[in-house]
Amino acid sequence: MTLPDIFIDHNTQDAQYEQAGLTAPHIVKTALSALGIGDMLSMNLPNRATGTKS
Repeated sequence: MTLPDIFIDHNTQDAQYEQAGLTAPHIVKTALSALGIGDMLSMNLPNRATGTKS
């Protein structure tokens, strides 16, 4: 995982991580894809932030 080769505007850290694709969901997606099990993300997993199914 690397930072994208684009200019990232000044913003909050959360917004910059989101734009760079370095949030927890992005990292999980990349890791699962590298392990060849990226399709598991399409399952209805609980969303910890809202308590709903995604």
